[in-house]
Amino acid sequence: MHRRFAHPRRSLRLGKQASAGSVVIAAAVASWERLGRFRSVTWFPAGGGPAVAATPAAGSEVTPSTPLRITFSKPVAKVLGSRRPTLSPEVPGSWAEADRHTLVFHPRGFGAPFDTALKAELPRSVEVVQADGSTKSAREVEWTVPPGSPLRLQQLLAQAGYLPVEWKPAGRRVAKTPEAQVRAATFPGATRTPRPR
Repeated sequence: MHRRFAHPRRSLRLGKQASAGSVVIAAAVASWERLGRFRSVTWFPAGGGPAVAATPAAGSEVTPSTPLRITFSKPVAKVLGSRRPTLSPEVPGSWAEADRHTLVFHPRGFGAPFDTALKAELPRSVEVVQADGSTKSAREVEWTVPPGSPLRLQQLLAQAGYLPVEWKPAGRRVAKTPEAQVRAATFPGATRTPRPR
């Protein structure tokens, strides 16, 4: 989003937002100037202890290859020290520090197993912001990986000639990468109505 103001301001309203989240901002005094350095601004519900907000939100559905972003209300080093969250079940991939408050897990290969409760287990309890904006004290952030879609299985079997129907995607074909294939296996997307061969 790009906003211009008639007069310089020291603050601006973002409108209705979730109870926890983050936004990246940059500003310039005049329209002809280049934007300044981009900075991440994060907010959490008021409270004394450390809190964590996840993207996608804790409790929501993710695909096996979705990157998992967890942002802490205090610097990662103060909350976790040198330790990193542990994913259960184990998923190939690695954690990276996006900034002082944020860790991102990048899955590799086919990512998390289908039909599982995926958990990022933390070394200590924190206030975890849920998808509905409420918080709960926990040592883990949870997501749900849905089961594989029977529709996607039908699509693949039809493409391979194992079903007596012809199937064509309504949009672009699914890329032949592990990430794109597992995403399509959980959320197959739009298709044209299958026709008999």
